[in-house]
Amino acid sequence: MTEPLVRLVGEFAVARPIPWDEDDTLRDHLDLVIDALTATDRVVEVDTEADLEHGEVRLSIVLAEPGEDADRTGRETFAAAIRKCEGRHFQLLSPKEEAEFSHDIPSRSGLLTPLWRLRRIAVKPVGEE
Repeated sequence: MTEPLVRLVGEFAVARPIPWDEDDTLRDHLDLVIDALTATDRVVEVDTEADLEHGEVRLSIVLAEPGEDADRTGRETFAAAIRKCEGRHFQLLSPKEEAEFSHDIPSRSGLLTPLWRLRRIAVKPVGEE
């Protein structure tokens, strides 16, 4: 029996109040988020495209056995990886959940915190793409 696989593609605008510089780049932060996603048990594949100059990021993950609500599982997976890398996310979870996470601002200055704003998300079983 094979595991059901689902691909989630999230398109994000990523920025922070104090612009990135040569010592702390969006590329560095994005690499950390990709590593966090790759280390997640259900994630079997991670792919990314980014326009670093404009902060446009497209993350694609393939989840094994995402459960009954693949959209919710994928959103939680993206959100957990972003938070693990000291970022904040918006519009991935319900407004109440997003508000709860805003109380847990990372130890870094809020002005240096990467802000991930979801533009769109798509969920499709692998093979129907």
